[in-house]
Amino acid sequence: MVFAGSYGRAKSTVSTICQAIVAEYDAWSRRDLTGIELDYLFLDASHFKMHDGRRAEPVLAAWGITTEGKPVFIGLSAAAAEPFSLCTSSNQQKERYNIQ
Repeated sequence: MVFAGSYGRAKSTVSTICQAIVAEYDAWSRRDLTGIELDYLFLDASHFKMHDGRRAEPVLAAWGITTEGKPVFIGLSAAAAEPFSLCTSSNQQKERYNIQ
């Protein structure tokens, strides 16, 4: 296990960096996707060990190819934390991601 101070960083510095990363991810994950129209939507999952002494957890990712042929990363979610919203069949989700 690597401790915060082992590379010359104070625990408070590491905490500040982690808080900034979480804030950036939260803003990114809440961005407006209504203008993105997809021809293809890909869902993928893998297991990652995120915490020492715990089992690997599933992480789900969604990305697509727009109608212009450009790749776009749609979402990333730790499946153990919350259900992955793209896997639902609700009309609201389909409308948000222009899924037909």
